[in-house]
Amino acid sequence: MNQEYEEILSRLKEIESEVKSNTNILISIQRRARIAILFSAIKWMIILGITFGTFVYAKPYLDQLLDLYGQALSQQQQASGLIDGLKNLLQ
Repeated sequence: MNQEYEEILSRLKEIESEVKSNTNILISIQRRARIAILFSAIKWMIILGITFGTFVYAKPYLDQLLDLYGQALSQQQQASGLIDGLKNLLQ
């Protein structure tokens, strides 16, 4: 009877050490997951910051480009109107 208790106690100690080992492994996995989430958030903040900064920096140039495009369209329409007027005069 005493030997059975000793076997049970030794088995319980083995199980306890395995549980501690598994707990340490789970804690390390959880820590790695938290670090991965943190770095992912930092990565997206950097990506969005660079995107926003680039847009703010390039906005004046984009506005100039759009104005130039609008002027080109208006000149093309004026030229088209002049050509139509000349065609009417020649007929």
